[in-house]
Amino acid sequence: MSGTGHTVKSYEEEMQSLNDNLVMMGRLPVDLPDELIGSLRRLGDLVQKQLKDALDAYLNKSKDKAIEIWKKDEQVDDLTNLAMNEVATYLQKDKKNLEMATHLLFVTKNIERAGDHITNIAESLYYLIEGEYLEGARPKGKPIES
Repeated sequence: MSGTGHTVKSYEEEMQSLNDNLVMMGRLPVDLPDELIGSLRRLGDLVQKQLKDALDAYLNKSKDKAIEIWKKDEQVDDLTNLAMNEVATYLQKDKKNLEMATHLLFVTKNIERAGDHITNIAESLYYLIEGEYLEGARPKGKPIES
């Protein structure tokens, strides 16, 4: 396929960026408040599943799985927005929560960025298999309501 060299390089770059995001998340304080764990865990679980699916799709050359990953980016966005809203609410309860809330906002954004890198891998995989780009704009979640 004509785009194979570019696509393979894109995988390498996306995996490096994904690794960078995971390293940053490793610096998270472990004593998270219970009220913030739920949505953050769901977000992390979804992104982890997306990564597994992307690797499986690559190994199996599955364009259908690549499309599924691409479509689920909207769910990642929605869970990111939910987690960020919960962190903002946590911060409003007590300004002493500023340090923890700041860490959690960075972690939430890093998980979301990891999801974006995984979606980029799925887009590149689709191109590698089909020789053309996915049509349409990437699905996006609902914006954060203030």
